[in-house]
Amino acid sequence: MFEGRPAIARRPPEYRPELSALAQAVSVEIHPEGLSKVTAAVAEQRMRSMADLLIQLLLKPIKP
Repeated sequence: MFEGRPAIARRPPEYRPELSALAQAVSVEIHPEGLSKVTAAVAEQRMRSMADLLIQLLLKPIKP
């Protein structure tokens, strides 16, 4: 079943440090307080991106 796969793929998730770190990051997002902070950060980033795009469009010269 596991033939040809690297040894790390055979280990259960609790023994795989990268998955453990990922699980911790996800658990922070799932926690209501953590989720609100993540959501606020994402919303702020999207607003900045949209504002930058809007400024670029407004500064773009209008061709007759």
